[in-house]
Amino acid sequence: MTDSINFYQQVAQNYDLLTSNEQLVIDYIIHSSHINHLTIKTISQELFISSATIMRASLMLNIAFNENEYN
Repeated sequence: MTDSINFYQQVAQNYDLLTSNEQLVIDYIIHSSHINHLTIKTISQELFISSATIMRASLMLNIAFNENEYN
């Protein structure tokens, strides 16, 4: 539970520092129903955003992706 609280606190504190595309990525992650299976490639394809943008947003908020999952 504290991990999710810390995540949402990080989002609240840093959201305005993100670009609009980075905010789009974070919004997508927050509202995703399949969050445990998200990969950078999946998000990139669904949002038509570069993997570099996703990495910048995830680094800002300490989000880790499991890139070993392939669909």
